[in-house]
Amino acid sequence: MASFKNLSTTQVLIFAGSILMIVNGFLIFLNGKPIIIQTYDANTLNDIWPNAPKPSGKFWGRIILGIPGMVEDGLSIFWIFWAVVVFAISILIFLKPIRQKKAAPLILMCSLFTIPIGAGFIVGIFLVIIACLAAFEWPKHYKETFIGTVLMTLKLNSRVFSTLGGKFDARKAVLILFLVSILSSIGSTIYSYNVSKIYPQPSTTIATDAKTGDTRIYVTNVTGFKSGDTIVIGTRDWKEFKQISLVGASYFNLTLPLEYDHKKGEPVVSLYSKSFDATKAYEILLVGKLYIDLGILFINTLGYITVLVLKWLILTILVYIMCSKLLDSQNSFHSMAMATSLVFVPEILNVCLPMMFCNEPMLSTGQILVFLPISWPLLVFYISRLWGFLLLTSLVIGITEFEKTKAFGTALVISCIYFVIVYIIMTPLTSAFGIGIVLTEESYKTAMLLVAIGIILSWFLGAFKKT
Repeated sequence: MASFKNLSTTQVLIFAGSILMIVNGFLIFLNGKPIIIQTYDANTLNDIWPNAPKPSGKFWGRIILGIPGMVEDGLSIFWIFWAVVVFAISILIFLKPIRQKKAAPLILMCSLFTIPIGAGFIVGIFLVIIACLAAFEWPKHYKETFIGTVLMTLKLNSRVFSTLGGKFDARKAVLILFLVSILSSIGSTIYSYNVSKIYPQPSTTIATDAKTGDTRIYVTNVTGFKSGDTIVIGTRDWKEFKQISLVGASYFNLTLPLEYDHKKGEPVVSLYSKSFDATKAYEILLVGKLYIDLGILFINTLGYITVLVLKWLILTILVYIMCSKLLDSQNSFHSMAMATSLVFVPEILNVCLPMMFCNEPMLSTGQILVFLPISWPLLVFYISRLWGFLLLTSLVIGITEFEKTKAFGTALVISCIYFVIVYIIMTPLTSAFGIGIVLTEESYKTAMLLVAIGIILSWFLGAFKKT
């Protein structure tokens, strides 16, 4: 039987997480509905967004704890039961610590059932997941486990990077990339999908068969379309992009003739033009409803995994060339590949995106602060990438033993080249999955100027000196 003095980190995390889940569920039970935390009280869309869809002059945002429609009329008791089960198991683990390895899968499953009641103010479920991942490797000390190593690197501990060779293998690096991809894709896809519900793209279908060479297509409705819009006609291999020259009562005149035949019922979607759905905006922002399309989520997750693996390979090659070839650091490509996988862990912050929604301009359009555009998704993007850069600097210190100034300069030049490859060359050639950053033509000159300044600064910091 364990004593309080010998409580492990795993036991404490599971116990604390279960308490948070029970408290969160009990508060939702008393409230009779999900708990919505707002920057200021609002009941109507006009209260938070008077001239929607134009940007509001006053910021409003909300965080919702619980899922609407799943906790009302006493349903929260069912979900609280699973939080109590997690608490009971945490007591059993305290009495007999050896049980934690076998109990970890059950704890994970039960904790997922607390999501409808807020998952312990969101913090609780994260504590339990961390504890369960550590419990799978019991009786190892928490700091020696896989999740413990990852969390220590996130604290910018460069010593961890220097000892990864003996702790990390290719399977763990791939596991990190898959977990980051899945969680990031879930967060960014759900957020962007709900924003698209607020700003739906005008769509219609072909009313009568259209033939190759036609410059007029008849459609079931023309609402939301206007002259000059670029539209997508058809699906898959017969999809084509055309521009509307005239919108009629039930037809579109096109600037160029059709290249394929199109049957009645095929979709026609406006590519850039957007409308505003006040009903969906009210449901998502004030009621807390989230729309989810599992098909889109699955496809986006596959795309996110592919893109992240490519980014990992690019970053690993750059680190290897810069540190091992140019600066004569004695490290293998394999060891650097294992270490660079950790640089992408902060991208998991994307999973937090659908936890908060706000009015414009922070919802999606953004506003300029000094010279940077700022919105809620961009704020998460900046934080995760800055954190990743600091991890890259710690990585360089750990694997090369460079002084901090030189390591910072080395990480800076690697980041500048990585930025050009990923965000200027690669991103325009790939489809966007969820939320991504695409530079406009006007931004290229500014971006390249900043890249040039970054490389020059890295030279002054000694990034290219071998001694």
